[in-house]
Amino acid sequence: AVTIDENGLILYCNSSFTTLVKAPAEKVIGVAFEDFIADESKKAYRKLIKKAWKKDTKDELSIKGYGDKTTCCLCSFAAIDMDWSHSLSVILTDLTAQKNAQKYLISQNEKLEAAQSLVTRQKDELETIVRERTKDLSVSQGNLKLLADHITQMTWTCMPDGRVNFFNERWYNYTGMGFEQSMGWGWREAIHPDDIEIFMDKYREALHTGGIFEVENRYRRGKDGVYRWHLNRAMPLQNENGEIILWVGTATDIEEQKKELERKDEFIGVASHELKTPLTSLKGYLQLILLHKKDDLPDTVKQYINKAVIALGKLQFLVDDLLDMSKIKAGRLSYN
Repeated sequence: AVTIDENGLILYCNSSFTTLVKAPAEKVIGVAFEDFIADESKKAYRKLIKKAWKKDTKDELSIKGYGDKTTCCLCSFAAIDMDWSHSLSVILTDLTAQKNAQKYLISQNEKLEAAQSLVTRQKDELETIVRERTKDLSVSQGNLKLLADHITQMTWTCMPDGRVNFFNERWYNYTGMGFEQSMGWGWREAIHPDDIEIFMDKYREALHTGGIFEVENRYRRGKDGVYRWHLNRAMPLQNENGEIILWVGTATDIEEQKKELERKDEFIGVASHELKTPLTSLKGYLQLILLHKKDDLPDTVKQYINKAVIALGKLQFLVDDLLDMSKIKAGRLSYN
């Protein structure tokens, strides 16, 4: 936290800010706050500072210290009106952890999209081969198996009625199931019991409508019995008359991406809980001050207390929104 005057000079800073910029308080107090803004953020900072005197505002800025390191922070500006002067309160929130998590998720999503793009291209290649080699609507299983065994996903095909007639080697290596166990409808034994209902509902719907089949579910790994999340996608192959002759599908492991999303939601939930308790206590104390010997309090003090209560209410509303969002994602709160 930092307080700056109308000239942009730092009047106050707490220990968290001195730690952030790696400098003692005596080297910070009286220094222009802009000196701690990285070059790439100075333009944004100057726009913010103009707006901040009229209304509360916030944005992400890069903060630099006495070293070469810069830290991305969410900077919230709020004007403080005092009898003798005007100043700005600046609250800085270190976004390093969130930015690192965001970069990791983006990287993983890019990998997943690349894998899905590869699968789509390979399925297009499969369709081309099927059309070229098909006579009386039959598929060359030998060519399909050769291609399918060389992609990283588990691959399968099924007949128009839903009975699976092919898995690639990755399916057998992962599930530990044999050919006879997997054919027909036996493959359902590898699906987590909690996922089988939604899987089959979407599977039957795709078979009925001929639309793209897509669902996330967990498959049991044969060697240790661990269930891992996979993204299933399948598309129908049609003959010249538009009749579906075969479905080609893949299952892509997305376990690590799911864990990263859960860790992010858990962080938001914990942070919201940690903020909620002190905010509630602080609001209660302010209300007690306002009620205690109310007539003896100067009007200016009452005004400041009321402003603080309003500001706390806004912040508490934001924290409640974050907490509700984390509960919705965790399935503990329904959204209407």
